[in-house]
Amino acid sequence: MEREIKEIEKLQRDLSERLGRRRLTMEAFDVANEPLAADLARLSAEQEALTTEAPHQQTKAASAATLEADWAAGDLAERRAMLSKAIDVDKLCIFPSRHNNRVFDRSRIRPLDTDEFATLTSTWNTHRSRQVDNS
Repeated sequence: MEREIKEIEKLQRDLSERLGRRRLTMEAFDVANEPLAADLARLSAEQEALTTEAPHQQTKAASAATLEADWAAGDLAERRAMLSKAIDVDKLCIFPSRHNNRVFDRSRIRPLDTDEFATLTSTWNTHRSRQVDNS
């Protein structure tokens, strides 16, 4: 949860910098920042609730059967979250294939921490905005 909060705060700083350099309009900033602010408020409230509640007993790790059942019942987003949690990374990115065939390529999957993900998205957004400007 702390990582998500830091990621949102970083995204908000990046948006503010773009607005300051006049690469975004105030309207575009508001549209982009509104869901971030809502998520940040929700996560901060959850974090506050968790820190004020003390656990009454020790917790146990889930059994393999429970994890298998959760995996089978989960949708794509839930499975991604389970996988990211299991390998303890902020983001699990699947990059485009270098080939035009539909085969599994392990090298396309890279775990990224918050800073690496922010750099990647910033680079992609810059590249994307240049493509739009040139069209």
